[in-house]
Amino acid sequence: MPGVITDEAFLAVCRNAHPLKSDATEPPELRLEMRIFDEAGFDSLARVEVIAVLEATYGAVIEQEDLASCETLQDLLDLGRRHASHSGEG
Repeated sequence: MPGVITDEAFLAVCRNAHPLKSDATEPPELRLEMRIFDEAGFDSLARVEVIAVLEATYGAVIEQEDLASCETLQDLLDLGRRHASHSGEG
């Protein structure tokens, strides 16, 4: 059974998926209140990477239309937690 998605684990996933990770430049210090694209500096591919890790690691099933309401990293984490907590039920 997948574990709970902690803030620290989520931010680690975000750092690993950050577009600057492959550059010589370090990604910005990420905080949950940061806006995904504006402040955190994510592109759409990095967001997809984070979602893929949440799905693979925590069993979250996140639909594309649910992402439209995600503006901050916290929103994305909350979405992952909601969907992870409901996976396997039914």
